[in-house]
Amino acid sequence: MARYSSWLRARPIAGLIIAAIVSLAVVEARGVGLLMPLELGVQDELLRLRPHRALDRVALIRIREEDIGRFGHPLPDATLAQAIEQILSSGPRAVGIDLYRDQPVGSGAEQLATVLRSDPRVVVVEQLPDRDRPGTPPPSYLQGSERVGFTDFPLDPDGVVRRSFLFLWDNQGAMHVSFALRLALLYLRGQNISLAAEDPSGEALRLGAAQLAPFRAGDGVYVNTDDRGYQVLLDQLRGTLPFQAFSADDLLSGRLASDALRDKVVILGTTAPSVKDSFLTPFLTEAAGRRRAYGIDLHGRAVDQLLRRALDGDPPVCAPRQPIQAAAVVTLSLLGTVLGLWARSIRLVWILGLAVLALLLTAGWVALGRALWLPILPPGIGFAASTGLAVAHVLGEERREKALLRDIFSRHVGKDVLEELWRKRDQFMEGGRLRTQRMEISVLMADLQGYAEVSEKMEPGDLLQWVNEFMSTMARVVETSGGVVDDYWGDGLKANFSVPVPRTTDEEVRTDARNAVSCALAMAGQMERLNAEWRERGLPTGRLRVGIHTGPVVVGDIGSPERLKYTSVGDTVNVAARLESMDREAFLAEVGVAARIFVSEATRRHLGEETTLEPLGSRSVAGRSAPVGVFRVRITLKET
Repeated sequence: MARYSSWLRARPIAGLIIAAIVSLAVVEARGVGLLMPLELGVQDELLRLRPHRALDRVALIRIREEDIGRFGHPLPDATLAQAIEQILSSGPRAVGIDLYRDQPVGSGAEQLATVLRSDPRVVVVEQLPDRDRPGTPPPSYLQGSERVGFTDFPLDPDGVVRRSFLFLWDNQGAMHVSFALRLALLYLRGQNISLAAEDPSGEALRLGAAQLAPFRAGDGVYVNTDDRGYQVLLDQLRGTLPFQAFSADDLLSGRLASDALRDKVVILGTTAPSVKDSFLTPFLTEAAGRRRAYGIDLHGRAVDQLLRRALDGDPPVCAPRQPIQAAAVVTLSLLGTVLGLWARSIRLVWILGLAVLALLLTAGWVALGRALWLPILPPGIGFAASTGLAVAHVLGEERREKALLRDIFSRHVGKDVLEELWRKRDQFMEGGRLRTQRMEISVLMADLQGYAEVSEKMEPGDLLQWVNEFMSTMARVVETSGGVVDDYWGDGLKANFSVPVPRTTDEEVRTDARNAVSCALAMAGQMERLNAEWRERGLPTGRLRVGIHTGPVVVGDIGSPERLKYTSVGDTVNVAARLESMDREAFLAEVGVAARIFVSEATRRHLGEETTLEPLGSRSVAGRSAPVGVFRVRITLKET
């Protein structure tokens, strides 16, 4: 569809209703969590597109499948003690051992205990119990110390890790510190940075340049999400960029450069697929399969984020408050409604709609680069849904308008004229109805003289067929001449040149007047043809009287909503009717003339020299105080 209504005086109430319905539906759907999986997916896509930044404060020692084949699994205590000693000798600030050691493994338990006790830079892991698992404690000789951190991550409903813990409290109310936070604090100790309460409530914490605020169940796109403990959103700023990493074999074989691990946080852990220590992440990775990352990589990301925030002042990931998000949905829904109701073509709707959605995605991407999580899916859905509903509303109104035009005009004009009226409907339709308006037109009245006499002599059926031949012939002439048949009565018709499209220039009014006279001349020729045919068939003949007047009229709908008629009324119509019936008896006395055409002085002024006129002087017209100048269009059509 190339074009549909501009609705410049449009449907503000309908638009508000559409926007309100869509906004309420989207906000409610979001409030019950229906949109959360989609929103998290959109967020993941934006994270993948964002530029990522690599820092070198964290290094990984990976125990690969090849290392398991050489050293065994789990790594024996003696081998683990040797690996820790090798790492410590390289001068790291903190060392994290992401291997559980609640029980001795092989020989070397005392050697491992000595290493772990002797150096405060080493942190070991524990797994806290929950309803699905008993948990795994740390080595007994470190239990309850600052040398232990838990490895748990909170999982989103789709199983993806997008948050991390800083603290958790067990069933006895004891506080546990996360593995990542323990390592970050050890690293920051060299800068005399420690964790402190930002306010008396202890809700907000400060770590160097960073203010840490806990994640809450309704933050960002989340709805009723488990926010136990003290959680923070992962900004995922590293993306898929790998940390500097070495294999356990490189470490134990002495192939690492002496300064490879200096002043870093070093995490030792397993990256062998057979151990199944991997998690779903927002990113596509090659190390552990599609969208999976190993545990040590996730711990490294959490440490990296804490260090960036404390030392570099990276802002925390935050999201607008819920009222602001709801306001965004309402605003975009209103914008979509405006676009759907006011745009002038389906193509324009698509172009502008896609542009708005692209801008929304761009805004989300840019904001994410500044650690602002904009929930763009609900406003996007509100915009798309309201645009679609508004377009459907417009198209529905158009169908009703087109049906109205078809009902009113299709019996009187051809398909081409009807399509032209449809293209120009903004000029004469408003609110789904034809607008009442004042315009200047030429009105043609035509009558079949002799109808009364013939009706007394013919059978009703034959009479109806005789009259229908006359009416259909004359209506076709009006149609091809650019006029619109306004009305029929027993033996006559009324035509307007030109409605319903208003004329705005003198040239257009002049063209209408000339078309009306040309139509009358063509009707006279058709009257002669009909008489010849009727005579051959033994039927009565008739004569045509035509009156034409140009002037102002009021046009609009008349009738009930179920049966409307679009017509013109006013003095101009009255004068045309009087011209048609003027000198009726004198016309009867004329011999061999099939038609007579009278035009007014107002019409004559618009005619060219090609029209031959006979002035008949000023005549009085019933219902009008001033006389009318009358002219007869000279035609002589002989009946043969």
